[in-house]
Amino acid sequence: MSAPGRDSERPSDLADLISGRLLLRALDDMHEVAQAAKELPAMIEQLSQAVEATREVVALANAAIDRANASAELLGQMTEPILGAAGQLARLLDRLPGRSSLSQLSAALQPQAQPRAPASPPGEAGGEGQS
Repeated sequence: MSAPGRDSERPSDLADLISGRLLLRALDDMHEVAQAAKELPAMIEQLSQAVEATREVVALANAAIDRANASAELLGQMTEPILGAAGQLARLLDRLPGRSSLSQLSAALQPQAQPRAPASPPGEAGGEGQS
């Protein structure tokens, strides 16, 4: 049998050991939380700068889109009369008698590539390369 004082010390020693480990772990955890808390202001500043930069990029993109839309609208306004005139011209051409002969005349007036005569080998009469 063991001594009466020794058995009574065992649970207390175990409790002291466990609470000591828990205390050390709690202190380590608190230290890590404190370190993370020190970094928060810098992280918040970086995040704020990133948000501001994103807002600037969005503003530039919106301005570019507005300019593109204005250009497209202006282009549409400029081409509308041209398309109307082209339609009127097409209707007038359809009314002309002999429209098929006009198409043939137009095709005949188009510049066509002239077939090239094959070059004679050098040294033959009329060939290139003779001086």
